[in-house]
Amino acid sequence: MPRNALWFAALVWILSSSIGWAGPMLHVEEAKNALAMGDYKEAVAQYTEALGSADLPPRIRAEIFNARGQAHRGAKQYDDALADYDAAIRLRPKYVEAYYDRALAFDQSGQLDRAITQYSQTIHLITAIEAAKLAASVPYPEPVDEMEPALEGSFLNRGILYAKQANYKLAMADFDQAVKLEPDNAKSYDNRGHTRLLSGDNRGAIADYDRAVQLDPHNANAFYNLGAARYFAGDYQGAAGDWRRALEVAPPGWPMRPDAEDGIKKAEEKFKPN
Repeated sequence: MPRNALWFAALVWILSSSIGWAGPMLHVEEAKNALAMGDYKEAVAQYTEALGSADLPPRIRAEIFNARGQAHRGAKQYDDALADYDAAIRLRPKYVEAYYDRALAFDQSGQLDRAITQYSQTIHLITAIEAAKLAASVPYPEPVDEMEPALEGSFLNRGILYAKQANYKLAMADFDQAVKLEPDNAKSYDNRGHTRLLSGDNRGAIADYDRAVQLDPHNANAFYNLGAARYFAGDYQGAAGDWRRALEVAPPGWPMRPDAEDGIKKAEEKFKPN
């Protein structure tokens, strides 16, 4: 048989084998478009239509459940989101994205202790999967190329929750891991700096905040925090300069504007600017 005929026969076989769930995947595409536009209601409706097909392979069905969970989470329908993430994990017990999204749902709904537990489970799962992949030296059944962002995000978000609970030692350990995994994420330095500041380590806080504003020079909050760290360290002129920079890059309606303006006045009382 000629090569073109073989190629055509293969294409026909692929299309015929997948035609049973081609329709549901059209709904998935519509859902993705709606989700990108922030139309969570339409996204949920389209994902629900897709899930109505009995022909979906379990792996694809899990991905659709997880995606619908993201749409529910975007609409702040956290109970529905959690139910979808649970369904995705039942279909794919080592589905990292679903574990991470479930942690985000607990976090965003204010269930902080459960969020910490879920972030910890995500970290444990990714670590175990990566170890198993290295040991097996064969393709792993779950994709690992997108696991590192979830790992970094889990450390970062868990660290933020630990800091909220004034557990600064655990928070620092998580932020250290987040920085190690993604050295160019300003948010990790900003949060580690805040933890250092709350722990009384003003110099360490200045170093972290300074790195944060280098990576994100339009981050008004990081400049504000850098100014606070300098102020508490006795560098009043530097603090005033950072707070002025915060005001320059701040978006309209920035809630810290009155505090920054007041801070500049207090700092200027401590020194005589040129």
